[in-house]
Amino acid sequence: MALDQPALDRATPIPLHYQVTESLRRQIVTGRYRAGDLLPPETALAAELGLSRATVRQGIATLVNEGLLRRRRGVGTTVARPDLEQPLDTLYTFHSAAAGGGHDLRTVVLARRLQPANDAIAERLRLRAHSDLVLEVERLRVLDGAPFVLEHCTLPAKRCAALRDADLTRPVYDLLEELCGVVVTAAQEKIRPVTLNAAQAARLEQTRGAPAFHVERTGWAGATPIEWRSSLICGDRYLYSVELKRAPRRVG
Repeated sequence: MALDQPALDRATPIPLHYQVTESLRRQIVTGRYRAGDLLPPETALAAELGLSRATVRQGIATLVNEGLLRRRRGVGTTVARPDLEQPLDTLYTFHSAAAGGGHDLRTVVLARRLQPANDAIAERLRLRAHSDLVLEVERLRVLDGAPFVLEHCTLPAKRCAALRDADLTRPVYDLLEELCGVVVTAAQEKIRPVTLNAAQAARLEQTRGAPAFHVERTGWAGATPIEWRSSLICGDRYLYSVELKRAPRRVG
């Protein structure tokens, strides 16, 4: 039985969609449904409970809005996994953030290309446009079994030649240090909220228009830019945090 039948009381003035919400909430809290579990289809729940699909959908939507459930395109509705929280007080990587939070992070290499730097990349990485080569890598980062980050990383080919045939499922910064002798010492990021277009949503198993973070990073090795990275991060599972301290009050 998918829901607790006794919890649905048609004689009470409490709306049925609210009862569906609370029944599901109770089963999530008690562990009947665990993080990552797939709920039965709405049509199956509606038939079992003798309710309309619209009523069941409304009940589920409340928990989706609260973040307890997530709808995944082509998969269905699942119980939400814990958010990945990323403090912004130091240079970070998704790999270290996921490991520190007890998450499982898997990387899928979608493409790698060696090609001349365009004007925008040349300016960011201090290269000669249309002459110097760059290595472009597209990766999908999968967190706890669900697509999480769509990433495009660009590196100067001359300094990163050893990465052309490397295992790019590994952390890029580790590979740069081990294979190229390059240590990323600092980075500058720009973060803005966006919504996913159809192609991006399909890659991330989200619905079109779903919220996301667009993060642009320039990584530096000393005084030399070594990486430009553009990442789309699912907005429903990612949390930035920063500790703020009040500046000392001026005297006089």
